[in-house]
Amino acid sequence: MGLTNSCKAIYHQLLLPLLALLLFFPTAGKSQEITLNLQNADIHALINTVAEVTGTNFVIDPRVTGKVTVISTQPMDHEALYDVFLSILDVHGFSAVGSGEVIKIVPNVNAKTSGIVAGLASTPVVGGDVVTEIIEVKHMPAQQLLPALRPLVPQYAHLAAFPNSNILLLSDHSYNVERIKALIAKIDIVTRMETEVIVLENASAAELAGVLTSLQSSSSSLQGVQFIADARSNSILLNGDQAGRVRLRGIIAHLDMPSGEQSNTHVVYLNYASAVDLVDILASTIDSDNDSNAPQTAVQADANTNSLIITASPPIYNGLRQVISKLDVRRAQVLVEAIIADVSAGNADELGVQWLVNGSGDGDGPVAGTVFGSGGSNIINIAQSALDGNAVLNPGLSLAVGHFDSDGTSFGALLRALATDVTANILSTPSIMTLDNQEAELLVGQSVPFVTGQFTNTGASSGSVNPFQTIEREDVGVTLKVTPQINDGNAIKLELHQEVSSLVPASTITGASDLVTNKRAISTTVLVDSGETIVLGGLIDDQVVTTDERVPLLGSLPVLGHFFRYQTSDHDKRKLMVFIKPEIVRDANDARNVTGSKYANMRASQLAQRLAAEAHLTTSDDAPVLPPLSWPEPATAPTTSPTPEQHP
Repeated sequence: MGLTNSCKAIYHQLLLPLLALLLFFPTAGKSQEITLNLQNADIHALINTVAEVTGTNFVIDPRVTGKVTVISTQPMDHEALYDVFLSILDVHGFSAVGSGEVIKIVPNVNAKTSGIVAGLASTPVVGGDVVTEIIEVKHMPAQQLLPALRPLVPQYAHLAAFPNSNILLLSDHSYNVERIKALIAKIDIVTRMETEVIVLENASAAELAGVLTSLQSSSSSLQGVQFIADARSNSILLNGDQAGRVRLRGIIAHLDMPSGEQSNTHVVYLNYASAVDLVDILASTIDSDNDSNAPQTAVQADANTNSLIITASPPIYNGLRQVISKLDVRRAQVLVEAIIADVSAGNADELGVQWLVNGSGDGDGPVAGTVFGSGGSNIINIAQSALDGNAVLNPGLSLAVGHFDSDGTSFGALLRALATDVTANILSTPSIMTLDNQEAELLVGQSVPFVTGQFTNTGASSGSVNPFQTIEREDVGVTLKVTPQINDGNAIKLELHQEVSSLVPASTITGASDLVTNKRAISTTVLVDSGETIVLGGLIDDQVVTTDERVPLLGSLPVLGHFFRYQTSDHDKRKLMVFIKPEIVRDANDARNVTGSKYANMRASQLAQRLAAEAHLTTSDDAPVLPPLSWPEPATAPTTSPTPEQHP
């Protein structure tokens, strides 16, 4: 009778593997060897077989399922059988974890939380067991081992470092733990790398480090040694193996020998700083409290060669050299451009009638008339000038009629109407270049004399007269005075004074006895980024003045009142704004860009003026024009950096 499908499945999954094992089981005890062959068998059948052969108690996690295939051609003992069993579990993602008298079979992801702590468990550790072990690192930081060890452990394993105690915590199969421990033992060895400090007596640590760097780049025997200069203590720090440190120590000792001339006087040529200005600064840095060194130390300046003559012992000289190297640097420059915009507009209206009647030329007759003070022309002045034969009217629409006779009756009337419009648009853009923290001043204008006093001395005996005047000259024009200070980044602090002044004719100012000047000035301190434009200040002025002169009662009549009144109106409007734009010029390229743009703008203006004159003048080619701007080729950089004692 045939078997059902379920019975066939049980037969293939359980009975056949058991029959295959029983064919090779020993008949005379457990000391006999076993040959294990399984084909697509259930993993539970394998676990049951190993438990029966080795006498081990297993607890199986419900998640442990699957089919296994084992092919063996040679017999093995019980221990080898158990090792093969652990390997089969590992291949299928399971682990055997010891727990007292039983072995738990769980997935690998849970094995590290249930493993044996090496050295603490009473159950002996088998090769495939998951264990957790603490590994002490003796000669190097445990944290440095993690990048090298992580690729060598499986993903489900746990590897962590504890810097405070310098240990590693590893949870993995015992055979992999042993492999990692053997690898750590080869890495964690006593290193021969040590650090030593060499204090220099004669040479400068910074300069000597530069020499050693050049020497190390060309010598392979010094590649494994690291060194650094400590300017504060004038010493060299070496780190490397003993052989390399010995070689460098000998080189340093040779270079630190005193010079043959045994002189403590040195000449230091400066590149950018002023030697005269540095003398006081260097003198203040010398430790004057040390009586033994103070008499031997002196700093002088030679303005002709811009150099310093320093007489000092090697330690003090080395300290001064460090200060000089930090102060003798290229200073940045600042281009400051001011923009002064002045827009003004004014208009005036004048309308009125004046009349005059004189009854008799001898002055005995009646006199009547209307005379207004705000009028552009006064009818009395016109009448007097008419009698003299030279009557003059001011600009504008003026209509004068009348008869003026010195012997008879005189009469006259003046109708005046005038409207004026005045506009002005003035734009000034003074600019100036100066060093950082250096005051600069630009003046474009005139030196105008002003009378400040006068005196006349008359001689008592001779009767001679000796008059004289005292005159003081003042600058009139555009003045820009600025002191820039470059702060962190591209911010610039500006202390500046901006002034615009101009002359006003004295005839236009009532009561003025001398020259009159218009003056607009700003003194302020601002903070602005390089290349940005900021407003400094300004003025918006709007003035309206209206004058209405009239005869009482008669000037208010609806129509006839116009013959008895005079009206003027003045409207002045002005807008003045001052802007500033600084730009940092740090190197030669920045200076070329700034200069090139200004130079090209000026040359283009001259060329345009020459072209405009060609239509009228035949000698326009003689007009001056700036030549094309060309820059010199950059100098070839020296192969070695000059020391402060080498003139640049």
